[in-house]
Amino acid sequence: MKIDWLPPWKVRIPAYCVEANASMKYCNIKVCFFQMEGEVTMDNLVVIQNKQVVVSSRKVAESFNKMHKHVLASIKHLINSAEKSAQWFKQRSYKDSSGKSNIEYLMNRNGFMLLVMGFNGKTAIEMKIAYINAFDEMEAKLRKMQKPKQVTLIEQPKENEFVRPQNSAEYMTKLAEVKAYITTAQTLVDNMAQERLKSEHKALLEIAQDVLWQAGYRCSNLAKIKLQIFPALE
Repeated sequence: MKIDWLPPWKVRIPAYCVEANASMKYCNIKVCFFQMEGEVTMDNLVVIQNKQVVVSSRKVAESFNKMHKHVLASIKHLINSAEKSAQWFKQRSYKDSSGKSNIEYLMNRNGFMLLVMGFNGKTAIEMKIAYINAFDEMEAKLRKMQKPKQVTLIEQPKENEFVRPQNSAEYMTKLAEVKAYITTAQTLVDNMAQERLKSEHKALLEIAQDVLWQAGYRCSNLAKIKLQIFPALE
């Protein structure tokens, strides 16, 4: 397995997240990207799955020193109380050391920030910063992996050709996803001028940036849908 080490990560994190002498309260760690079994991970904080940067509810519970069942309860409450937040969480099963099947949730940056917004305390704030940096680093790597090809000019067709996107169920479904992200982004933007903690304001900007990126990414996917061509408009 090839490991590519990056410069030291200048973020202090609680010592219980890394191996350190008990007398050390904080220590610096380095970040490495590696690939194993189809996943790209960054210091085991976040992973790339299905072209998204996500973190598991178990990892959140471990990082913030909380019981997993309490984290699960918080996620279920968010999903039930905010319908739009359901798209940021994905339930899956895993087997524990005894072989028993349990559930956990994978969440993207939006889901993570929504979940941990109420976690308080100095350690919680520092851990939030560590995760924000982890998401930033991994999303930058993901964007590099998905760097779009150079756009070329579209050739002018010999005859006028028309498309009817509204006739494509696939196109309209994906368009609805774009609209949902844009609606969410508008809600976030409308709240950017409100007074709040500096850390919460930064988190809001991070979420808005990710939502807008998701909207743009899904909008680019619309161009990949093959639409039926018509010789003239009716």
